[in-house]
Amino acid sequence: MTSSNSPVPASDDADRFFTTAEAAEQLGLSIGSVKLMVDRGELAAWKTAGGHRRISAQSLAAWRERSARGGAGMRMRILLVEDDAPTRRLFERKLAQWNFELDLLTVGDGIEALMKLPQWQPDLLVTDLVMPHLDGFAMLRRLREAREYDRVDLVVITGLDAATVAERGGLPPDALLLHKPLAWDRLHGFIEARISARLRRL
Repeated sequence: MTSSNSPVPASDDADRFFTTAEAAEQLGLSIGSVKLMVDRGELAAWKTAGGHRRISAQSLAAWRERSARGGAGMRMRILLVEDDAPTRRLFERKLAQWNFELDLLTVGDGIEALMKLPQWQPDLLVTDLVMPHLDGFAMLRRLREAREYDRVDLVVITGLDAATVAERGGLPPDALLLHKPLAWDRLHGFIEARISARLRRL
């Protein structure tokens, strides 16, 4: 079942429905990713008279089951670490426009990112460097010290120049460094290449 503007289904009393934010929390995804999954028909949903999505609990359970069986194994998981909320929303919109098979989780600082890593297990981590609490430099050092995350691809997006980045300890040698303002076509090409590489390994 795909999303629609139809009234609440007659079976509503036999099924529970979640808001987009609740569904995102249930699945451990960003709200933007859940909206994209509804639009693609990957999650069954309907819309209220005010245009708000209501997502079927049965659909969430089915998605989890497919994921556990490897049915979502071809999807790329991206963790975005960025303290600026408008930048996070812009990133979500861009990824939705590119129509890649991926799931996105966004967090606001390095501490939250390290806490989410075991649960989220991202294929790609995209991070800013200047952030509160734990900056990108320290977070990346801790990540690369943990051998279980060796295969996580890294993209660093920063307004710092290359000399300043080097003075502050540099980056892991395998990290792709992109400067602000971001050239979105470069990020698009990198993600596309990594998805192609993953598909060849499956």
